[in-house]
Amino acid sequence: KDPAARPTPSLIKETVGILSLMALWLLPILLLTSYAPTALLIAVPFIHLSNYFFCKKLLFPSGMSQREHELFSTGYYSWWFLQRMWTLNTFWLNHIQGTWFYNIYLRLCGARVDWQARIDTTLIDVPDLLEVGDGTYIGDEAVLSSVTYSDRTIKLFPIRIGSNCSI
Repeated sequence: KDPAARPTPSLIKETVGILSLMALWLLPILLLTSYAPTALLIAVPFIHLSNYFFCKKLLFPSGMSQREHELFSTGYYSWWFLQRMWTLNTFWLNHIQGTWFYNIYLRLCGARVDWQARIDTTLIDVPDLLEVGDGTYIGDEAVLSSVTYSDRTIKLFPIRIGSNCSI
């Protein structure tokens, strides 16, 4: 391809994305400390974790499927935004990982996780594309990456882990 035709980042989209992430993270904390400080401990983690779910539904109404996105396209920035939001939520996810609450949360985010699976990692690129079978254990240092980069596009691929596996 012509090097002059390289895709360029959008300063506006990135700025809006970063400001949105900051607002989604800080706004619940600021509101609850001002109006309901006793609800802070329960409400803030719930709000932060549910923000990912609602933003995913807004940006990808039919779910994130195996697809390609041109670098710096709207689809790329949608994936980028959700991935950053997931990373911001790892503080809260670390408190529930390895429990059935985490499996429920992953299911709400689109993953197909068996109830008897134990997942101790929060390093997941695209929960929608994760499928984990019964009796599987995934350790806390495992990285479940669904994304590849090639020829100025990112490609999302499913991760399928069978039953009774240990990673």
